This record gives sequence, C-alpha cells and structure tokens, in this order.
Amino acid sequence: HGTGEKSRTLQTLHDALVDSDCRPEAENILKHFEGISKRKKIASQNPSSSAFLNSVFELRSHVYSRYKKFKLSERLKDIDYIRLAVISSNPSAKKKIKDQRKSLDHFHDCGPLAEFYWHSNVEDLLKAFSSNNRHFDILRNRLCFLSGQPGMGKTTLLRHFCQQVALSKEARNFPLVLFFPLRDEAVANATNLRSLLRYYATQDSLIHTDAIVKWLVETKGKEVLFIFDGADEAKNLVRESSNSILFKLLNREILAESSIILSSRPGVCPDLKHFPADFYEVQGFCTEAIESYVKEFFKEDPSTAEGMLSILKQRPDLMTGAYIPMNLYIFCSIFDPSASVFPNTITECYNFYATQLYARECSRDGKDQFIDSIFTYQSKEAVHLVASLGELAYKGLTSTPQSFIFQEKEICKIFPSFERKAVDSFFKGLLHIHAGTVAFTSTYTFNFSHATLQEFFAAHHLQRLPQDEQLSFWKEHIWDPSFAVMLRFYAGLTRLTCEGVIDYIIPLEADHNSIKKLPSQATGDDPRLLFLFHMLYEAQHDSMAKNVMKHLSNSLTFDDRLSPFDTMVVSYCLALCTHLESLNFSGRVTFTPNQLVDVLTSNTELQTLWECNIGQKLTLKDAKALFSPKSLLREVNLSTEASPEALSVLFSLKKLEKLKLDIGTSPYEAPDCVLLKDVVRSSSSLKELSVHSNLTRLFEYFSLNKSVEILSVTTTCKGEAVAPVLEMPLLKKLTLQNVDPLPVLQSLSSRDRVLDELIIRGESNWRNSVPKEKLSDVVAAVSKAKVSTIEIKLWKMTVDLVKAFCTGLAENRHVKKVSLKEIKLLGTSVGYHERTSSQKSPLFNVFERLSQSTSIEDLVIHSGVLPESSHQPDSRRSRRDVSSGIYQQLVITTCSMVPKDLCYECSREDVVPVLNMPQLKRLTLQSIDPLPILHSLHTRDESLERLSIRDWPHLWRYTNLQRDSS
Repeated sequence: HGTGEKSRTLQTLHDALVDSDCRPEAENILKHFEGISKRKKIASQNPSSSAFLNSVFELRSHVYSRYKKFKLSERLKDIDYIRLAVISSNPSAKKKIKDQRKSLDHFHDCGPLAEFYWHSNVEDLLKAFSSNNRHFDILRNRLCFLSGQPGMGKTTLLRHFCQQVALSKEARNFPLVLFFPLRDEAVANATNLRSLLRYYATQDSLIHTDAIVKWLVETKGKEVLFIFDGADEAKNLVRESSNSILFKLLNREILAESSIILSSRPGVCPDLKHFPADFYEVQGFCTEAIESYVKEFFKEDPSTAEGMLSILKQRPDLMTGAYIPMNLYIFCSIFDPSASVFPNTITECYNFYATQLYARECSRDGKDQFIDSIFTYQSKEAVHLVASLGELAYKGLTSTPQSFIFQEKEICKIFPSFERKAVDSFFKGLLHIHAGTVAFTSTYTFNFSHATLQEFFAAHHLQRLPQDEQLSFWKEHIWDPSFAVMLRFYAGLTRLTCEGVIDYIIPLEADHNSIKKLPSQATGDDPRLLFLFHMLYEAQHDSMAKNVMKHLSNSLTFDDRLSPFDTMVVSYCLALCTHLESLNFSGRVTFTPNQLVDVLTSNTELQTLWECNIGQKLTLKDAKALFSPKSLLREVNLSTEASPEALSVLFSLKKLEKLKLDIGTSPYEAPDCVLLKDVVRSSSSLKELSVHSNLTRLFEYFSLNKSVEILSVTTTCKGEAVAPVLEMPLLKKLTLQNVDPLPVLQSLSSRDRVLDELIIRGESNWRNSVPKEKLSDVVAAVSKAKVSTIEIKLWKMTVDLVKAFCTGLAENRHVKKVSLKEIKLLGTSVGYHERTSSQKSPLFNVFERLSQSTSIEDLVIHSGVLPESSHQPDSRRSRRDVSSGIYQQLVITTCSMVPKDLCYECSREDVVPVLNMPQLKRLTLQSIDPLPILHSLHTRDESLERLSIRDWPHLWRYTNLQRDSS
C-alpha cells in the first residue's frame, strides 16, 4: 500500500511495458501507480483517516468513471463543449417586499459581458482552490452560487467541469468531487450523508457508505467539493424547514470545511442570500461562441452552417436570443436551408423542434408523417402522446417541490399503454429514458431533455384546461418566477385570446378582480412590466398589443440590466406606443440604431430619453433617422460612439435643454467640422451639457455656445484643451472628471464673472503632473480662481499637493463653500489611537492651513474611511449579520480601498482647526468621529448655524454612554 519499494517496482514495470509496445498494459500500471501515490499522500496528511481511504478511493473511482462518460447534454446531437461566459455577480441589496413579489429578487448590477468573466476550464477552477486571484476566488467563503436564466448552460458547465476533473491530471489535487443533480428524487429526499451517498450506490458498485461518512465527518469535508445542480428544481431544500442535507451543508451544520458549488435559476436567490457566499452568473454565449457553436453543430455540412449564420445576421430578433445555448440548439435543430421562412417567436421554435423530433422518430419506425405542427396532427396516437406529455409536464411543475424526473410508476399512470419492450420508440424522442436499479431491481426514470421543454408542454396542457382552471392557476402563480417561462409559452400558444384569463393577467382597468394596474417600472424586485412585454411579443397579436400599450403610463423606467433578447422584446412593444413622453433606461439597456428608430418614430411626443446605450457607432444617416427636426426631445442621455456630423444633428434639436453624451473613451481626432461648430454656436435652448469624450475640437466648439449654464466634462485630454470652455458667457457650474484642473483654475483668474461651482472628481492626473517645484503655481491658481463653491476629491493625492491646494483656498476671497471628499492621502499612516499627544498628523497641518480662510462659510469634510469595525469582518458574526445588506455594502466598499499603511487617514483631532475659521457657519462631517469637534465648540466665539454628522465611525466603542458622559 504505497511503500517506496513497491512504487519503484511498478515504475520499472511500466517503463518495460512501454519499451515492449504494450501501451494499454502500461497505462493500467500507471493508473495503479498514481492511485498508490494519491493514497500515500492523503494518508500522510490524515493518518487517522487512512483506514477509510480504500472506501473513499473506490467511491472516487466509481464516480469519476461516471464523469468520463458524461454527455454534456441529454439532446440527440452531442457536440463539443463551447465555452460559456461567467461573471462575478452580487445579489441585490434591496430590502424584500412584503408580498408575493419578494421572490422576484434576482441577480443584477452585473458588469458587462467582457468584464471579469472566466471560462469553465478545470484549470481555472483549480486556481480558485489554490490562489487568491479575485477572478477565481470561489473559496473565499468556500461556497459558490452559480445563477443563470433557463437554458443558459448551467448544467452543461458543471458537467463539463466534472468531466475535466476526471480526465485532467491537474484534478488530482482534489481528493473528491461529488456531483448531485437536485432534480433526482434520491438527492432531493436525502436528509443525511448516508442517504445522499446512496445516489452513487448501484448493483455493480457497492459503496461502503459508513466508512466514507466516517472519513467525511473526521476530516470535516476538507478539500471535498460538493456540486449541487438545480436548486430551483427543488428550491424548498435551501430552507431550514426542509431538514435536507443540502441546507445542513450550506448552513455548516455538518462538514464545515467542505466546498460547495450550487447552481440555480434566479428565482431561488432570496433564499440563498442568507448564506455568506460568492455569487456568479452564467451569461451564455458571446458572439464568437455563437459562431463556434453553429460551426460545430453543422461540422459535417459547412454550407449549412454558413446558411444558419447568415439567418442570424439577417434576423436581429433571433441573434438576440441565440446567446442562450438552449435557444441556439433549437434554432440549429429546426433550420432547413431549403425553407423560405424561419419561426418568429421562441414558442414557434419549440413547436417546430417538437414537431421535427416526432416526425423523425416516426420515420425511423417506417411511419412517415408530414405535419406542420405538433399540435395539428391527425393521428390519434399522436394526439394522446402530446396530451399525456402535457399532463405529465404540468403535474411535475405544479407539485411541491417541483418534479423534473419521473419514476416508472408515474409514467404508467399517465401512459397506461406504456410497455418496456417498446420503450425506445414509445415517446418519439420527446421524453428521455434512463435505465437504472433500485434495491437491485431494474427500473426506468424519465425526464424532458430540458426544463424549458417541460415548461412548453405544461403551457400546452394549461391552455387546454377549462377557463376557470386557467384563471385559478394564474391567480396563484402569475408573479412566481418559477412559472415565468411557462407564462411566455402560454401567451405564444393562446395568442392571448382567452378573454377571462387575459383580463386578469393584463388589467386594462383596475378593479377588485384583477391584479394591480399596469406597472410603469421594470426593476429587479418588480419585473412585471418586462413579463408583460414578453407575453405580448410571444403572442404576436399586434392589435391587442397596441391596445395594451395605450393603457401604459406615459413615463416608463427600466431599472434592471436587460439581455439582448429582453431589449428586442422591449423595442417591439415600445414601437407600438404613440403616447410616451419619458423613457429612462438607467444605462443598462443597449439598443441597435434600428430598434431605437422604431421607438422614436412611433412616439413623436417623447421629451425625455435618458441613459440609453446604442451598441453601434452612430452615423449621420442613423442620427437623421433618430432625431427629426420636429422632435420634442428636451432631455437626452446617450452613450454611443458618434461622428461629428451625427453630433451636429443632435445639437440642432430645437427643444433640447439637457444633453448628456458618452461618445467613446478611445483617443481619436477628427478634422474640423464646420457644421458641428455652427450648430453648437447657434444652439439657444441647451442649458445643461455633460460630455464624455476625447475629441479635443469639441471643447473648442463648446466655447462658442451662449446658452449652456451647467457643463460636465469627462476626458483624458489635457487640461489646456478643456480650459476654453470657461469662455462660455452663461456658464455657472463646471464639473471636471479625470481632468488636470490646474490650467482650468489658472484660466478662472482671468474670467470676467465668478463661477458659481467647480467640481473636481475622478482619479485625476493632477497629482502626477505637479512636481514639488511647481506647487507654488497651485497656490497661486487656487487663490486667484473666481469661483464661489469648490468640491474636490482628494483620493490618494500627495500631502504636499493638498497642502498647496488648501493654502490657496485660505487665500481666496471668492470661495464661500468647500467640500473635501474622500480624504485619503498618499504617505505612511499613523492612526489616531497609535499617535502620542505630541504628534500631529500631516492632515492636521492641512486643516490648519485651511482654517486661515476668512471667506469660507460652508465646509464639508468626508474622510472616505469606513468605520474601523468594518475593515476586518469578524468571522464569529452570525450569518444573519454577515448577509445583511449594510454589511455587504461595507465589505464591497472596503475591497476597493488601498492598503491602510499606504495612506494618511483623517482622524478625529485633524479636523479641529477648522473651527478657527471666523466666517464658518455650516460644517458637515462624514465618516469622522465628531467628539473632538463637539468638545471644542464651546470655546468658539460664534455659534455654528448647522452641524451635520453622517456615518459616525467608532460609535460601537461607546457602549456605556452614562459612564462616558463627557
């Protein structure tokens, strides 16, 4: 069992067999040799566990042999794995709503697809177990929740991972990886480790369950990875009342050092938020992956692959759904190069898919049937099969918990004519069959190829029920996310023609029999508006959709990240409106120019288009189509790359008052555009302008404008390029983001009028562009700047630079209000509790300089430092505390901070000198202990008009206020 002599003998035998061209025998020897090495390694690490290792490795060998045979999908056509994009995603920190909609919380605030996404290579996941790489650190809490919409590839990703674990040499760092599908009855009903491990017990492989359980308990599950797939398919299991083994593992009641990956649709997220974990979201295929998948699917017929890709390019509505792997599989399955049309909706696609499966199996049995739809058949056999499949699917989804795997006895009840001898052809490929054993008796289990296909057949069954039963069902489940996909299929199959039900689902007039009136917002906590749009799109009933759109509010807000398919559905519905006045997309919706043209063309009364992204460069042709001369738009917030000619169309809008543009961050230069210059000069309605651009000529054009009063600039251009905007005669407020402010401050001294407000934000390159010998220029520029209010972010600036800035402020006679935000200066920190009474922080000297001002009346000081108790989260906190919204927010903010020993932090004594300002009337302290200020206020000659204290740090220290009454 692993002695050095035996190992050397096996290695010698292996080498001899290779030399004799007996490679299969050599491989067997090598596997045995590696098994001995693994046993030896673990036995040395856990001597007390060595007695159980044989049982553990028997289980490992049995389980990994299963993994090697995994099909990445249970579909008819097996293709190679195409990489999926996965991003880090935190669940919503919003409070739960105390009604049925609380279950609609789901992951959002995710970054773009290309940001921090990893591919499911086993090497990547192995890094997660051995490094602190923040992109792969799933072991921070030893618990990972993997979310994804239906058909997004969660199961495929985990199966691929398990397959690679079994095949990869790297995976031998894992003593044991166990995959459990929660849809399986044996897993769902397990209440302890013994019953869970029975999932892997078969007649051919008798697992020594007791020995393995003892080993797991003794080692506390250290370095064992449990993978549970499909928490949404048995969602009650993550609740304490379930008494399930899954909850006990998640709650760390047993195997506290084990690692867990749990996959789920988003609807289970509210229950999962109670556990400290890392959250990830599967986002499906990117554009390159879609192309790879199609080529792999049609690898035997490249011309068909090109035809499929051509259809996707011509049909944006299909392309926006193709990023979902299940949808793309359906598209490829039903694609016929000789056909003249392709289905319009996902419902039609699933209908054609089921039809093709049925016809294909009939053809194999020598019974060719040519039917247009699985629901327009002539055969009684087909009628009975489809009706029974719908009943089976419906019963599975409406049971508690939901059922996705069906036992043979359930099948026999619904299909009385079912016979084992014809099992392969009985279901015509619409239901998958798996042979197995229970208590050494052979049996079958059955399931639909994907949960979405089960939802399709369940919707078909529902629409065949009496109207009162349909109404009763939707009254109970209308906003349950478990039935969201079924709701779409129901709309597509019925075309929303069942009046009694539709009057309830889509209430055009609020009454006691219907749900609430049509919503005006789509948020993560209330996606009813999005549900409504998906129903209308699937129904393809334009006259009804137009009628519904008339009853919408004239102001709509989309405060949740929308997928490309969601965006296509939203644009379809909004284009049917004619009365909208305000649209706010919160920066999370990206349209194509054509989609947005349809929306704006229909809604001629639109006045506000806010935080809207355009995914392509805006050309002059697109701009003319979007913004007609008769447009009533007053407020526009647009993010897109645009040519100067396209911008000239936007600036020429006669009613435009507020414009916010993000036109790209890549530095580029354009020739002088006379048209744009003239339009900006002549614009008389524009009052507020915000621009994110690196086009230097644009700032020259702005200087010619005579109407703008508020300007915000974000650019990497030099400060000298931005300074000309101060020539705008009516400019009152200027915001600089990532701009060197020194040239602007120098120009302010020569301005005729005093600027009302100057805001300096961002990781300014100012701190790097001012050497020590030019600090006097900063003092001079700030002291002479004609501005009433200054707000500046002091994040990671040098102490000398901040001293110079505050010295200039103290000498300036125009400044009345100063806001110093996020004070964290580069240097070596000395915390106030570590400082002796004789020591003074450099920040004390900064505020001492500022205190010499005789004009400042209003001062805001924000330290940018969190309460000390949040820097090192206490692992002994209760899980409820750890998962609370405020704690999550603190942790996230802390992660973005620079190390404490690199910066000066604003302490309680540092701020005291500001009370010496003779004109000071209002003082705001944020994240600063105010006790020294409160102690010093009684010695001040003049009373403050207002003292504001926000986010009092260290308050937790004052546990006995009576004792600490001073």
